[in-house]
Amino acid sequence: MHCSSCERVLERYLDGTLHRRRTIAVDRHLAVCASCKALLTELKVVDGLLATVGTPQPAPNFSFAIMAEARSLAAPRSRRAPLWPLLGLYVTIAWILAAAWLSVSGGDIRVLAQHGFGVTASAFSGLSSAAVSAFHGLGHGAPLIGIFVAGVLILDLALAIGVFIVYRVVRPRLAAQLVRTGEIS
Repeated sequence: MHCSSCERVLERYLDGTLHRRRTIAVDRHLAVCASCKALLTELKVVDGLLATVGTPQPAPNFSFAIMAEARSLAAPRSRRAPLWPLLGLYVTIAWILAAAWLSVSGGDIRVLAQHGFGVTASAFSGLSSAAVSAFHGLGHGAPLIGIFVAGVLILDLALAIGVFIVYRVVRPRLAAQLVRTGEIS
């Protein structure tokens, strides 16, 4: 047996968990190798020291002190996303863009269609001609401005209703489903 093989099994040799043939081989090697014999003596000393170490006991009032400290801490608060400021920011930006568009185009919705902001000119021209005929009595720019303002308000209202539904209906149901499936506790 070589020293490297003997060193790997010395712990099991001390514990008495080696097979009989392997134990005999280690005994023969220890009889002729001084360095492995010294390592075995060192391992016996370490094992003896580890056996004398007791389990540390906490102070008698340890649990009480920890619980008192925990009660004195402020209760954790859940952080909620600041949703209403974001909605306010959206509405503000939408109205600033509406005012900028009105000042640039002079209130004509067909200018928006000619620049092609994601809508075809024919779809916008059909919308604007229907709006012009519906609001004909209010003046030339009034019907188009009214349609634009009404569109922004409807979009704002739809967004607010959607957020309300998500926070009041969808979110609690989703949380309950996650608890049922065990994904959150």
